[in-house]
Amino acid sequence: MKNYVSPVIFDNEELAEGVYATGSGAAGCWTVTGKNFHQAQSIASNAYTFQLNMVHHGDHASKQQDIHLYFSKNVTLDQSKTSTVTYVSGDGTNEIVVRRINHANGSDDVGMGDVYIFCDDPTVSFTGGSVDCTHE
Repeated sequence: MKNYVSPVIFDNEELAEGVYATGSGAAGCWTVTGKNFHQAQSIASNAYTFQLNMVHHGDHASKQQDIHLYFSKNVTLDQSKTSTVTYVSGDGTNEIVVRRINHANGSDDVGMGDVYIFCDDPTVSFTGGSVDCTHE
């Protein structure tokens, strides 16, 4: 089985440029959108959360997705609050990798509203993402 890294178009309302493309592979497999990056004061003063939306545009099914999340500063995933994905790697860096193990058909929409990170720098922002798609 071959791992597939798809290009993504990233829509982030907080960035002036608006659209970022990352990743490699055949065009159109996953589109990743991040919105509403904000401080989660109810958890801690250095906690942040955001909505991550992914759409699968493949002619194949996917059983697992490794999601690369990029930030402007070094961050740590809050694993106790982030329940829709599992931690893979990257704590203490500006790239966190999380895994979603779930079947995705060729045209599935996936929304994750509980991605939480910690960062001691209040200027942190979510800057992009990419998806490694495992074909079934």
